[in-house]
Amino acid sequence: MRVLLLPVLLAGALGSTASARATPASQTATDTLPVWMAGCWEQRRGDRITREDWTAPLGGMMFGLSVTLRGDSARAWEFLRIAPGERGPAYHASPSGQAPTTFAWADAGPDWIVFEDPQHDFPQRIRYERLGADSLRALVGTMDGTRGFEVRWGRRDC
Repeated sequence: MRVLLLPVLLAGALGSTASARATPASQTATDTLPVWMAGCWEQRRGDRITREDWTAPLGGMMFGLSVTLRGDSARAWEFLRIAPGERGPAYHASPSGQAPTTFAWADAGPDWIVFEDPQHDFPQRIRYERLGADSLRALVGTMDGTRGFEVRWGRRDC
């Protein structure tokens, strides 16, 4: 996964959600899980492949696995889970065997969902968006949008 600095894009997409919280979003924290994320996704950039696979909801949760490959070597991997939290669905990430970090539900709409943990060093905010039936994007960065990267996946066969 190639890291891209996108300060202008991320400032808008990952910046404060205070205005979004002032106006009710089209989806609330108690609505269903982001079922549109279910499936197998892949990004290819040169010799680097990033895959992220999500289950359909199982027992009120969704489970994911992310793997970044360079050639035949796994460079990074992460176990993911979206499960009920205090404010709604929470995103749990366990990168490369580390203890999980929990990102609380922040906001959502019919085709996007945002999770955040302002106390975490990096990332602090994760936004997933459906960009059509066969495209998924994640914007990963800081609360103020000054640091981050984007990953775009296309749907692949599972």
